[in-house]
Amino acid sequence: METEVPSRGKADSVEEGLRAAGQATELPVVVDYFATEDVITCTLPDGVQWVQHKLLTEGDRRKYRNKTSRNLRIKRATDEASMDMASGDDLHVLLEIAIVNWNLKRGGKEVPFSKGTPGATLSQFLDAAPPSIIDHIHKDITKHNPWLLGDISLEDMIKEKESLEEMIEVKRREEEGKVS
Repeated sequence: METEVPSRGKADSVEEGLRAAGQATELPVVVDYFATEDVITCTLPDGVQWVQHKLLTEGDRRKYRNKTSRNLRIKRATDEASMDMASGDDLHVLLEIAIVNWNLKRGGKEVPFSKGTPGATLSQFLDAAPPSIIDHIHKDITKHNPWLLGDISLEDMIKEKESLEEMIEVKRREEEGKVS
């Protein structure tokens, strides 16, 4: 049984009739703002292993900010100010919140994913992985959660870009040395 597809002229006249009758010609699309857990796969440089992280929700953002907020203490008598700084913990907290699964191997054997408990494999990975791998994952999380850039000034981004350009030049010279 064939379905009849109305001609464009017929569709236009139906639309005009709906408008004339004061009826909607388009149906609104309702968006579910109770976020579902969108998961992104970040493939690691070997092209085989991967880490999955989620798009962070408002609850995740609150948890991240609460765990990384700084206490500022001012002594009025001496006008001295001090602040606790542990910027390395900021990254660790973010990765703990965002990473939800993986396909990683250690010594050729699959490493099961676990987090949130003492001795969890995620904590072990974050302590043992090379910084370049952690940076790779962090960049992917930031790319998919742009609000994380809100705390970074344009000036800091430019400095980071300059630093990356310097590293690229060092790497080029190193690879040219291997080729010759």
